[in-house]
Amino acid sequence: MLYSPRRLEAVFGAPLDSVTFAQIEAVAGDPAARETDDLDYKREIKSGEEGNHDIAVDVATFANHRGGLIVVGMIDDQRTAIPVKAADMPVSDGLRRHVERVAADRIQRMPRFDVRIVEDPKSPPGARTGFLLISVPPSPSAPHAVFDPRKKDGPMWWPRRHGSGKIWMSESDIEAAYRRRFAASADLEGRLVELARDAANAVHGASGNLDQAMLTITLVPDTPGDMILDSRSLQEFAASVHTDEFTIGRPPGSIFDWTGVARRRLVAQAGAGGSEMFRADLYVDGAGTFVIPVSADIDGPTADVVDTEIVIGVTSALRYLGRHARDRTGAAGAALLRVALTNHRLRPLVVRTPRPQGYTSPIGDDTIRPSGAHGESVALLDDLADDGQPLARATAALVGDLFHTFGVPEIRQIQRDGMINPGAWQQPEWLVIKSWATQKGIPIAGSQ
Repeated sequence: MLYSPRRLEAVFGAPLDSVTFAQIEAVAGDPAARETDDLDYKREIKSGEEGNHDIAVDVATFANHRGGLIVVGMIDDQRTAIPVKAADMPVSDGLRRHVERVAADRIQRMPRFDVRIVEDPKSPPGARTGFLLISVPPSPSAPHAVFDPRKKDGPMWWPRRHGSGKIWMSESDIEAAYRRRFAASADLEGRLVELARDAANAVHGASGNLDQAMLTITLVPDTPGDMILDSRSLQEFAASVHTDEFTIGRPPGSIFDWTGVARRRLVAQAGAGGSEMFRADLYVDGAGTFVIPVSADIDGPTADVVDTEIVIGVTSALRYLGRHARDRTGAAGAALLRVALTNHRLRPLVVRTPRPQGYTSPIGDDTIRPSGAHGESVALLDDLADDGQPLARATAALVGDLFHTFGVPEIRQIQRDGMINPGAWQQPEWLVIKSWATQKGIPIAGSQ
């Protein structure tokens, strides 16, 4: 999904991932569509070293500023910076891949960007023409340097957008950008922990079962979105709980029975005062928490939970939170993720795995019994929201980090590449996961 600022959507009349050739062509002569600090036009992509250097500089220029859009295939008036007409530029999948490869080769600390071909429907067969849209979100990893990969010890440049042109960052500019990057990273991690704590406390205060073990999954995007919180957005959210798919294996709309608002967030909840207390807090900037109860055997001195239930719960929560962040608020890029497994009475936790004989055994060292454990990782929002193998990979990374606390190097159910291990599941969970994997095209180990 292309980074699509509302200002540019207004200029072109549609989101950038769906705007048509006719809509882009129609901005010719419109002063509102002139080049600015978030919009640039190029007649073509030049060949050779000059063109490769220009590609890398253009992408880094926007990533080091506020993000923006490069429209390749549009001629603009050099005096007024207003687009004049389409350039009938040849477009192809090969050209798109070339842009992606050149930027990856020449920009140090690769920023996120997306490339989309918008073909002229009137172009003749075998001679495609149109536009190439290069959408670059503002980057939390700035500053990004451009270099020539042919020169091992050659110079590096730090470009930044300035009005309708670019400037080269000074040494003090670069130093300040690095400070902002490190400060932002620390702020994200602090907020991740704070949101997880607030969500767990809210559930503990409303739940009537204090021995219930809980998963708290938290997401904080590195490029925040911006959702308007008002009566309309609340109504749309309330309607969505009847149709949205929340957790894998449950029909749409089968969890939440109450929706409302709190400070800067939408809230959905179910099971208050009961044994199964679900809660989602969805913030206006794309951050969110999802609290899921997990079955726990509490007859003995420990609270024992089953690993497959944790895997399904985390996968479901990541997908739901990712879709809120990307699709409802417009957040972009990567997100910091956290999962916590807790028990309100601090009864020691043991994670167990089902065995074919009908009993369970600890997944790791039985002497490690934390009263609470957590794991952290990073994933792209698109990978979470789009579902499929990238989502499975994100689950393997996050739950794997959680299980390290119990002395286990990786989870059994999903490989690090996102492939499903059928032998690690028991009925009825396997029927649920097999159906999901088949629908989403996720490979299953041993399948042809």
